[in-house]
Amino acid sequence: MAENVLNTAEKKEIEAAIEIAEELYCDGKSDECDAAFQALLDKYTQPKEQIHIIKRWNECLKAIYNDLIEKLRYGEALELCSKALLFLGKYPVELNDELLSMQNDYANCLKHMDKQEQAIKIYKELIIKCTAKYGKGANNTLISFGNLAGSLKDTGKLPAAIQMRTCAVNGLLQLHGKKNRDYMRELSNLSDDYSLLGNMQKAINLESQVYKLRKKNLGKHNIYTIDSPNIIASFYRTMMQYSKAIFFYKKARSLTLVDDYYTLTSAIMLAKCYACIDQNEKAQQTLNSLSKKSANAN
Repeated sequence: MAENVLNTAEKKEIEAAIEIAEELYCDGKSDECDAAFQALLDKYTQPKEQIHIIKRWNECLKAIYNDLIEKLRYGEALELCSKALLFLGKYPVELNDELLSMQNDYANCLKHMDKQEQAIKIYKELIIKCTAKYGKGANNTLISFGNLAGSLKDTGKLPAAIQMRTCAVNGLLQLHGKKNRDYMRELSNLSDDYSLLGNMQKAINLESQVYKLRKKNLGKHNIYTIDSPNIIASFYRTMMQYSKAIFFYKKARSLTLVDDYYTLTSAIMLAKCYACIDQNEKAQQTLNSLSKKSANAN
């Protein structure tokens, strides 16, 4: 396809030009970046040439996008998605996979920026498009179901969120089996959906399944494995069953190899649970252990 119409020298020239455009973008020179990329398209006017160029540029933008999301710079990430969608839209058939993926990234930005209704609209459109192209049981479609469920949950539409999430969970199980990370993640999300609906026992049962699967497939010290007993503990704390909450917080602490913000937060919750059942000495000991770790770290 596109690779067959470009010789080695042309490919090198394109790569060099894309690197320059990427540097300009990362330096905050957005207008100069756009001009550099447009100049490349103006030079290579054949559709197959342009498809190759846009694909490569899209790969660069995806890498920048991931970096921006990691740094919580959602506004910039949204602007980048808009830019990418503009170029990808030149060849909506040939670049359909990339277009759908970037539309999903765009919706994810909106979700992070708490523009849930806009995100919901795009996720619904993506489900229709992905179902038409890949099938209802395809991974891309199922991920869209899960993303839609997340935005529905954030707008308080819990029954609808559970319905969409269940579609994602069942589909991922059928497609990949229980060892799949996406399946385990969505099952954990479904657990949280039920907890918000007030069905705490259902939530605990689901998260317990997740814990067993993660422990078996990811290892007991994996950060996602450790997350599950913390979640179960939080459910019991919500139910004011503090002894059970303590058991699972301690379980998570026993598996933790390196403390971070989340594990330190769970330790504070453990101390609060001790205080709630008048075990103030243990509560203080837990907090003191955190102070010592903090002092040693400094």
